[in-house]
Amino acid sequence: MSLTNQGTISSDNFFLGFWSKVTFIEDPLLLATCFLLGSIQEGVLEISREDVEHLSTLFPRTVDFISPAQVGMSFTGQMEELHRNNLRLALGQLPTTTSNYIYPAADCTAEGQNGRLVLERIRCQDDFVMVVVFWKTSGSGAVSIGGDAAVINTPVEFNALDDNQGDFGGSPEVPLGYIYAPPAAASTAC
Repeated sequence: MSLTNQGTISSDNFFLGFWSKVTFIEDPLLLATCFLLGSIQEGVLEISREDVEHLSTLFPRTVDFISPAQVGMSFTGQMEELHRNNLRLALGQLPTTTSNYIYPAADCTAEGQNGRLVLERIRCQDDFVMVVVFWKTSGSGAVSIGGDAAVINTPVEFNALDDNQGDFGGSPEVPLGYIYAPPAAASTAC
């Protein structure tokens, strides 16, 4: 018996490199002020899902179905361009203040610190652009600014927040955001 369809289906499905464009949009439904975050090295999009198993009442008990109990989207990476706008965004603040002073604990609960995050990466083979949108997000996590002989960076993290009311473009059906992905370049049938 010979095995077929082993390994790579098509190298046309590969995405090389980094998320080449990361944009934070303040007030996306009205003024739509955009802030490019610049170079984000080691960017990782994570889709998390916690499931609940429902067990039958028969013996032995078996799983009847699995239902999602919690779903999340997050983006983490290493931000290289350290200026006041990016640092404010990483700290969960809006970058519209013109002061060079940044006060890390100033806006810990303000609704105005949220915005939309748009991630884009290009597939070189055909210039297809994969797009990820978090309807509503805010910078979260630790910001660490170290020293090095090379370009320094800081960790940055954004988590998608529930926008089922549509304040940032979401809806009850699509409360977190979306991923626009290409079709498979070759058949993936078994």
